[in-house]
Amino acid sequence: MISVGVDIGTYSIKVADVEATSRSYIVRRIQEFPLSLDLTKDRKIEIIDTLRTLFSQYDPDQTQFIFGLPQKYVSARLLNFPFRERFKIQKAIISQLEDELPFSQEDAIFDLRTVRFIGKAADVIAMAAPKERVAEAIDLAHDCGVRPSLISTEGLGLGNLFEPWDEPPRETLAIEQELPTARPAELVINIGHSSTEVLVYAEGHASGDAQYRLGRQKHGLTPSPANTALTLFRRRANCKARASSCWTKRKARGSK
Repeated sequence: MISVGVDIGTYSIKVADVEATSRSYIVRRIQEFPLSLDLTKDRKIEIIDTLRTLFSQYDPDQTQFIFGLPQKYVSARLLNFPFRERFKIQKAIISQLEDELPFSQEDAIFDLRTVRFIGKAADVIAMAAPKERVAEAIDLAHDCGVRPSLISTEGLGLGNLFEPWDEPPRETLAIEQELPTARPAELVINIGHSSTEVLVYAEGHASGDAQYRLGRQKHGLTPSPANTALTLFRRRANCKARASSCWTKRKARGSK
């Protein structure tokens, strides 16, 4: 089975295909297709034509297609719940994020990624995105002649490069503490053409992410080709056990 990941950016389309073998995964190909800067051209038609031509090279019965949802449309928070059952967490997320969403919860789709289990509790990254944006991604895939297997987010998609995504969430013991202890953390910064993605990792697993409208374009830097599309910078730091997007924002602003 081959998985084809599609990232549609402001200035180009990036596509990677990965083949699953009996023992591991192999990145077979990474491609980048620049988009025209001519404002008179229909950008959506250009994207559809490009992807239709590309997708015709794959066997639909042996290929699954994954489309990325821009992080600017996604609200993400690190939350802790006193239970670990996914269906309970899924229901609780809606009320937890209610006051933090910049859009109506009635018009949102909620999902989660479990970071770790602490005894009977769980740390999760809770996410919400407008239904309209998710529907647009699905409709675009259909216009390109394929049925998407998954709509992912930019942040967690990038995060798969740095954590064992194919393993179950790690288990830790529940230890009573008056104050949360600091633990080693790592920032991963992906400087794109028009925006920058910041991911926070603690103990090898994602703990928060944020996106900022600041990229290479502002500084007149040339966009990198596909094989160097990710400009990554790692910084060793210490963060509290409950790292969040707000924490990420403060650290990012303090490290120019």
